[in-house]
Amino acid sequence: MISCKVERKPMSSGIPEKIPIREYRDVPSVSLTNQEGNPFELADLKGKIWIANFIFTSCNAECVVLSYNMNRLQAEFAEDETIDFVSFSMDPQTDNPKRLKQYGMIQNADFEKWNFLTGDAGKIQKLVKESFLQAAAVTPEERAKLVSNKTKILHSNSFAIVDATGKVRAYVDGMGPDVVEQTKEVIATLRAE
Repeated sequence: MISCKVERKPMSSGIPEKIPIREYRDVPSVSLTNQEGNPFELADLKGKIWIANFIFTSCNAECVVLSYNMNRLQAEFAEDETIDFVSFSMDPQTDNPKRLKQYGMIQNADFEKWNFLTGDAGKIQKLVKESFLQAAAVTPEERAKLVSNKTKILHSNSFAIVDATGKVRAYVDGMGPDVVEQTKEVIATLRAE
């Protein structure tokens, strides 16, 4: 799988540019299913800052790195009850709750802070595209179109950072080596607002 990512170019001083913090879109109150098989309402995350990524459990490439970096963030914020993590499955037909729980256990996920969500493919695709403003190909028709164009983009490698009001505020390269530092910087800025 090949995914698009935008690399941050260093300024002339050699210091990377800051991650832009804007007000993108509100994340609607959508009900999905978590790794325990329980309904999970995104609205229940209001009042917390949360980091979202997009994965599927059968991916042996980028998703492994994305989950590893999410785990690093989970460790960094382990004691902070105001930060949560959400991984959305981009392959909900395969990623049932049992499979997501097994995957989460492999990632050493603290299921009190990090939820793995699945649900209706159309609902997830709409959420990813319209609320997170990220690339996604879930339906067989879209996958076929992408493959015919010799491009295999199935989902974004970005981590979306959502503020306590439920608005997407920033994107961090989930594959980047400085993902922890960049995320900490964004969270510190959000808290200072």
